[in-house]
Amino acid sequence: MKNEYLRLNQAISRLGYCSRRKADELIESGKVLVNNRPVSEFNYKVDIQVDKIKVNNQVLEIKPCTYLLFNKPKDIITTCQDDCQRKTIIDILPLEFKHLKPVGRLDRKTTGLIILTDDGYFANAITHPSRHIAKKYYVKVSGCLNHKKIQNLACGVQLEEGITSPAQVKLLSACKDFSTFEIEIFEGKNRQIRRMCEIIGHEVKALMRIGIGNLKLNSLKEGQYRLLSKSEINSLKGL
Repeated sequence: MKNEYLRLNQAISRLGYCSRRKADELIESGKVLVNNRPVSEFNYKVDIQVDKIKVNNQVLEIKPCTYLLFNKPKDIITTCQDDCQRKTIIDILPLEFKHLKPVGRLDRKTTGLIILTDDGYFANAITHPSRHIAKKYYVKVSGCLNHKKIQNLACGVQLEEGITSPAQVKLLSACKDFSTFEIEIFEGKNRQIRRMCEIIGHEVKALMRIGIGNLKLNSLKEGQYRLLSKSEINSLKGL
């Protein structure tokens, strides 16, 4: 395995002991040992696979992380807790997964694929705008979509905060009452797809995320979940 050197405060945070800011305070107060030697430098480099890090006389150990794929039902809130007492994604998970946190968000009415994990670095990498990780959705809208409007969605739609980035759009069906299509976007503006459709004159009737990167929802039913395989995790990390 290739060595991965981290700053000491980053390593303490990654090992789940505390935040980087709190780690800085502990390092400064002399409560951190690396290989049984006190270290007072925040930027001191360590390899968590090799070096023995001790904080307040507690040896920090690498804990295996959990990565869960969940098919979010409609009307479930994508947060760990809700001030309005609405049912959250955590409420419907079994006890062994209640410590996980959702990676990104789906609005209340949107269904489909969402990842939950206790790997904060993985979560940040997946959601960071600079990564441009593809997210694919199935969309049902009111009215008949024509080729020009499909092109508008693909080329970019003017929202308040700017024009949306180019997207890949595939029309599935179109009739007088409703149309369906798949869209793959590489950014994550708030309620982006709903707002894009509103701009071109169509109300979203159903919205389901069916893919993130190489990860697919496939036959997983609403409210069901499964653990990600090592190959799926590595594939997402590679993105």
